[in-house]
Formats: sequence, C-alpha cells, structure tokens
Amino acid sequence: MSNRGQRAELRKSEWFTRWRIGKYRQEITFLKVHGKPSETHPVINNCYDFRAANLRKAKLVKASLHKCNFNEAQMYQAYLIEADLSYSQLMIRNSKKYFPQLAILIQRTTR
Repeated sequence: MSNRGQRAELRKSEWFTRWRIGKYRQEITFLKVHGKPSETHPVINNCYDFRAANLRKAKLVKASLHKCNFNEAQMYQAYLIEADLSYSQLMIRNSKKYFPQLAILIQRTTR
C-alpha cells in the first residue's frame, strides 16, 4: 500500500474520526471556548487525552493545557502564545515539515 493509501486509511479509522462526532467534538469545543479541558474529559495515563485531535488554527492564547497528551495531534498554525504546556506530551506527525514553526511556538510558551 502506498503512503497516500495509508494516510487515507488512517483518516477513516476510529482513532482520527472520534473527534468529529458526539462527545469528543464537545470536548474540543469546550477547550477552544474556555481554554482548558473539561472536568469530564477522558484521562489516559494521568494526562488529558487529546491524541489525534484536530487543533489546526485553534486560538488557545493563555490556555491551561497542563498534563495533556497531544501525540499525533494536528496543531498546524495553532496559536499557543503563553499557554501552559507543562508536563504535556507532544509528538507531532511530519515533525520535519512543521518543526520550525512548532519550535518557535514552544519557545514562546516556556518564557
């Protein structure tokens, strides 16, 4: 299977589509409005579960993202200025392509 075919299969999988419907979509909306995870947000390994969430272009200025798991989350052009990312896990897909922008944003958040 080609690279392109694998990406299409990943998009169709439950892993990536769970954030588009129902309860999980409400959790992302709550995060974008209030700047912190809700009390009912799923927790995995003592971290709020945002794995594979679509946070592209999300404006999370001064958000409290303490102990969140953002592994493979889509965070391209996310505004994380002065956000608290302490004790968070962050593993981004295509890190070579987006790493320069991500490094600048993380540097700004840790000041």
